[in-house]
Amino acid sequence: MHTAEKELTRALPLVAKAAKSKDLKTLLRVPLKQTKGHGKALEHVAESLGKKLPSKSCKSMADLIKEGAKVIAKRLVSEEQDQALIGVGQKIERFEIDA
Repeated sequence: MHTAEKELTRALPLVAKAAKSKDLKTLLRVPLKQTKGHGKALEHVAESLGKKLPSKSCKSMADLIKEGAKVIAKRLVSEEQDQALIGVGQKIERFEIDA
């Protein structure tokens, strides 16, 4: 879970930059702050337990991030791109809830 949070923290700014709508750009800042907080909380818990967090990449999150990168690479018209980015964001949110 920790690596998934770290991977998402690196990807979200790129997605926000690719969003066409100012509102969507603003909305993407909220999960970025939350994700950073989740990662720090996990690090704190591990540190307090004297444990080291695994650094193995999360394949599921990596696949979702790749899907977002493909949307960005398509350079769709603004509305279509934003809708596609929202769709990927919803998949990521479902993954985080299920994990």
